[in-house]
Amino acid sequence: MSSAASRSGARHRITPKVRLIVTVGSIALVAVGALAGFLLWHGAWAGRLHLATVRAALAGPRVVAITVDDGPTAAYTPRVLALLKSHGATATFFVVGKSAQQHPDLVRAALAQGCTIGVHTWSHPKMDRISDVRARAEVLRGAEAVEKITGEPPLFYRPPRGVSTPVEGQAVSDLGMHIVLWDQCLDHVGDKTPAAAAERVLERIVPGDIILLHDGAGDREKTIKALGILLDGLESTGYRVVPLGQLPL
Repeated sequence: MSSAASRSGARHRITPKVRLIVTVGSIALVAVGALAGFLLWHGAWAGRLHLATVRAALAGPRVVAITVDDGPTAAYTPRVLALLKSHGATATFFVVGKSAQQHPDLVRAALAQGCTIGVHTWSHPKMDRISDVRARAEVLRGAEAVEKITGEPPLFYRPPRGVSTPVEGQAVSDLGMHIVLWDQCLDHVGDKTPAAAAERVLERIVPGDIILLHDGAGDREKTIKALGILLDGLESTGYRVVPLGQLPL
């Protein structure tokens, strides 16, 4: 081997000392990356906790909103209204337009108690699985049904399952409505008893929360019983239940 080739090989040879330096450097980089990841993770959670604290502080009065989806139905809506009345509470009913058209008397009964009526489409389809034309029609026809009964254009809209599409959102905006989701759900298949459902919500409640429950689309016996327990619990802890329009948002 020539001296030039020998010198070239020496320049590129990795000696044990160099290998040690590289290994230590790699470990340091991994450690720094892990630390950075932890800080980012911690910062994200800290931010969430901070936002939750700020939200609770800004909400001010101990008020929450109860929203009732999928009705009205003859089996459950009158019982929900009776429970609300007995506790001096009001709610926002997100009605399915087709059902509202079949039970206009129940919609008017809710209005007479000071409740608000919102839109939950015309027939409650899976909005992300239908055509854009039908999605827009579901919003418009649902809102039209509500306005015919109440005499006022609705202000609030809730998409079925909480899933909205761009076309749906545009239709809601065109009508001057606001999409409203929720913070707590009283209906949960994991709750074995009505008391367990109510207690789960009460343990997590903070001022300004929006609570979801249903008065249609299935057997709602457990929900009705849980609502009574929930209202008792809210009352005993100083919470008032108000329509969405009175909620500090």
